[in-house]
Amino acid sequence: MSQNLQKVLNRYTYIELGQKASKKTILCIEMKYTEQPKTEDYIGNNNADYRTVAEQSNLFVNPKDIKIYESRGFGQMVRNILLAESMMQNQITGINEYRSIILYPKGNSSYVSAIPKFTEFLKDENSGRFGGLTYEDLFSAIRKLAPSYQSQSRICKWVDYLESRYIVK
Repeated sequence: MSQNLQKVLNRYTYIELGQKASKKTILCIEMKYTEQPKTEDYIGNNNADYRTVAEQSNLFVNPKDIKIYESRGFGQMVRNILLAESMMQNQITGINEYRSIILYPKGNSSYVSAIPKFTEFLKDENSGRFGGLTYEDLFSAIRKLAPSYQSQSRICKWVDYLESRYIVK
């Protein structure tokens, strides 16, 4: 792995979901606020690294088109899923499975439409590796999954903090 790609991975946010029968899975997260998907060059100087990862991944219908995907406003999504794929290919943290998500506020209509369009670039068997989730749905799910005895727990206080930070009311 190149030093450029390693530098990007050092700033990457992911959660280890657990290990089961020698299978370690991570959830890779990119958080968006009010911005729209951009057509700028997210891949930048790491283009050769990303192209190699894309071609070895078997993720995309046409892996040689990553620059085209990027130019159509999907650069951050390409980058996010390829970073996860790179971690698996390079055996970083010992993962052998991942899911990549974009978190965004419910009112961000740009991501509501961009995420399903991006999954069209993925082979059918890989479409489940990428998705989007609104902050509102995430926070609601966390509250529902928190054990009832923890209704005033750190989990709910944490969600209260996240809602105050990311949800405009």
